[in-house]
Amino acid sequence: MPYSKLIQSGNYAELYQYEKEPQPKRLRTVFTQRKKEELTIDQSLQKRLDNVVRARRNFFRLIHTNLKSHDKPIFITLTTVNEKSVVTAYTYLTEFITRLRKMYGAEFRYIAVPEYQKRGTVHFHCIFWGLPIIDIFQEIPWSAWLKIKPKVHERFLAFCNEHNYDSTTARGTRHFQHQWARGFLDCVPTDGSPKLATYMAKYMFKTMSDRRLYQSKSYVCGRNTLRPVSTKISPFDDLINLIVGDEPPVKVTKYQSYLGECTYSVYDDSQVTKTKNGN
Repeated sequence: MPYSKLIQSGNYAELYQYEKEPQPKRLRTVFTQRKKEELTIDQSLQKRLDNVVRARRNFFRLIHTNLKSHDKPIFITLTTVNEKSVVTAYTYLTEFITRLRKMYGAEFRYIAVPEYQKRGTVHFHCIFWGLPIIDIFQEIPWSAWLKIKPKVHERFLAFCNEHNYDSTTARGTRHFQHQWARGFLDCVPTDGSPKLATYMAKYMFKTMSDRRLYQSKSYVCGRNTLRPVSTKISPFDDLINLIVGDEPPVKVTKYQSYLGECTYSVYDDSQVTKTKNGN
C-alpha cells in the first residue's frame, strides 16, 4: 500500500492502508473550498453527521488511551439541582475541579461529558484517574452501598478486597460531595474495562445531537490527559510490524474512500492478553 496511517490509543491500535497518496496540502485546500460552495442542503446535513461520527471516534480513542494507565478510574456523576444553562453548569464543573486541585494537587486526570436530564437540568458524566483511594472508599457509607444495584455493590466489594479495606467501615465522609456543593454526586469505582470508552462515547454522541447543547463543548478534559498518537508514513511496513507485532488483527474491514480502497485493521492488546491467559 502506498499510504498508511497508524493510530495508537493505549492497548488499542487502528491501521488504515490506502491505495493512493493524499494530495499536497495546498491543492487539497483549494479543492475543499471549491466543493464547500457547491454543497446542497442534503450534503450539508450529511457532512454534519460525518463530523459527529468522526468526533465520537476521536473521543473513543481518547478514553482508550487513558484506560491504559495502571490507575483504575472512578466514575462520578455530577448533578445540578435546578440549573438549565450548560454554560453555567460548566462554570460549576470548573469550580469543582479547582477545589479538587487545591486538595489533591494537579496530578489527577479527568474527562467529563454534559447531558440534559429528563427534568431539563444539566448533569455531567465524569471519569477520574489518580484521586486518593481512601477518599473514594469513604465517599458513600456502607448502609447506602447495601441499597445500590447488585452489580455496583459487587464492584464496590471487589474494590475493597483489592485494597484490603473492610467494606463495613465505610463512613461516608463525602469529601467529593462537599467540594461539588451544587447538587448531587455519585461516585462508583470501576475495573478499568475498555467498555468505559464505549459507554462515555455514547453520551458524547448524544450531547452533539442535542439542540440545547448546540455550540457548546461536547466534553472537557484536563491538560495532563493522555492523547492518542497518530503516525503517517508512506510506506512503513517495518514500523507497523514493530508496533503491532505478529498477532493478527481482531477486526478487518474494507471500504471506499477518496484515496481509493482502504483496509481498516484493529489490533487490541487486551484481547490478546486474555487469550494467552486462557480467560
